[in-house]
Amino acid sequence: MKSFLILLPIAATVLARGSLETSAEDPVIGTDTVHGCYSSVGELKLNKTNEFNARGLCASLCRDADANVAATQGSKCYCGQKYPAASTLVDDSQCDEPCPGYSAEACGGTKFFTIINTGLSLAVDNSTDDSSSSKSSSVAGASSTSTSVASGATVSGTSATATPTASASNGTSSTGSSVGTSSSITASTTAVSQNGAVSQLSLSGLNLAVLGLGAAFLM
Repeated sequence: MKSFLILLPIAATVLARGSLETSAEDPVIGTDTVHGCYSSVGELKLNKTNEFNARGLCASLCRDADANVAATQGSKCYCGQKYPAASTLVDDSQCDEPCPGYSAEACGGTKFFTIINTGLSLAVDNSTDDSSSSKSSSVAGASSTSTSVASGATVSGTSATATPTASASNGTSSTGSSVGTSSSITASTTAVSQNGAVSQLSLSGLNLAVLGLGAAFLM
């Protein structure tokens, strides 16, 4: 009897320190099984805070909500359709907080979660790693900015090029935009200048002919 009384405080101390996480198990239809200890709850949403929370109770709540996955952290119960990202899986020793409703089981830990398959599906996916997605988005954004700066004239991914036009009547050339068309503009202007010179020469010859006829008439 005396030995039994001595063991009681020891047992109470062990329970107060925490419970061991159940090792991950293969999922079974109709039965909740532990999937592992994770540092993130992923896409799971808080379903309920229960002062008597336990693995089985949380799994039952999530199963009733047609959720494939449940998670416990102390008195909190989370539900959802996907496990957290695989990269957030940690050692089982991190999940050492006794469940309020059943201290022999672990319900997560400080900043850690016990993830449970509710038994509705054997094939459940992991969520996408949020940090990897953010990095990919940042790289994609940087590439897009670089492309825009390099092109200098991109609007909604479409580049517009103006076609230069030349006017023979005033000997000038107009263009909507670009340095790349300078050689065409020069060629057009030169051609107009040459045409202008030819017209002036023809007019001068005509004037001389008229003056010659006038002089002959007077004589």
